[in-house]
Amino acid sequence: MAALLYNGVLIYLVRYSTVSPSFHEEFVRNKEIEYSYGINKTWAINRYYTFSSFKSGFFTMYHRVVFNCWSIFLVASLVFMTKFYNSEYKVNLTIILVVFLSLGVLISVPYRTFSSNGIYVLGLASIIIQLIFI
Repeated sequence: MAALLYNGVLIYLVRYSTVSPSFHEEFVRNKEIEYSYGINKTWAINRYYTFSSFKSGFFTMYHRVVFNCWSIFLVASLVFMTKFYNSEYKVNLTIILVVFLSLGVLISVPYRTFSSNGIYVLGLASIIIQLIFI
């Protein structure tokens, strides 16, 4: 229940704090500069830090919510499968879900910096490799 409430708050913050998808990156960059120089506290007050790392676009701006929902689905499906299926099916399901998330990340490139996207994809790839060699 708390996870769903947290995702609801994230959706609210992103939806009502962003200016426009076309001006998102420039706007966030300007607010970060204003905050770092002490000119304006809007970045902290309006909680722009919750989405300032992400690019504009639906999947990218709401990537944290998408990732949280994906995690909830993964945990719920693994818990459900514990009662009815053996571990081979659980590993296969996890590999499939991680591959789909990895493809979504590779296609959408959610973060503004190349290094953050690279680290994220490497982390997902390491999960896949670990699951394959279980």
